[in-house]
Amino acid sequence: AARNTDRLINLVNDILDMEKLESGDLEFDFQTLDLSKLVAEAVETNKGFADEHDAIFILSETPPDVMVEGDGSRLSQVIANLLSNAAKFSPGGGEVEISIAQQNSVARVSISDHGPGIPEGFGDQLFERFTQVDSSATRQKGGTGLGLNISKSIVERHGGTIDYISEVDFGSTFFFTLPVSK
Repeated sequence: AARNTDRLINLVNDILDMEKLESGDLEFDFQTLDLSKLVAEAVETNKGFADEHDAIFILSETPPDVMVEGDGSRLSQVIANLLSNAAKFSPGGGEVEISIAQQNSVARVSISDHGPGIPEGFGDQLFERFTQVDSSATRQKGGTGLGLNISKSIVERHGGTIDYISEVDFGSTFFFTLPVSK
């Protein structure tokens, strides 16, 4: 019963966030943020989720002083969504690699898993509401199908982009980019 209650609470919260994003009512508190620190904190905060799914989060050495203008709690929400998906779809004992890179005026956060990958043909549909790769009635992974849609909206409100690359049977890498602070 507790697990179903948690799922329902997550669904309601996701729907509320999605509606607020679409209506423009979701407030953002933009500040200058150290992206490396933010990602490290998000990885630490979500380690329990990795443990629950028998996954291991590995944060690559990050470049210092990758500064962005953003809302720390909203960007942490994006990172948490990507980490939770990677953990859910990783095989038992699988590693989820997290990295940050900066090229010129763009910072990129990447989260890679070694799960089943995403079949060809999903394209941008994966970022639409209620989309799940395994939407069968016997689906084991849980989730609302809203996390990527919400993440895309948040990243775009920060002037960034979100996308993925995937190979069936080898895993997926989801990444988002943000403009670095001037």
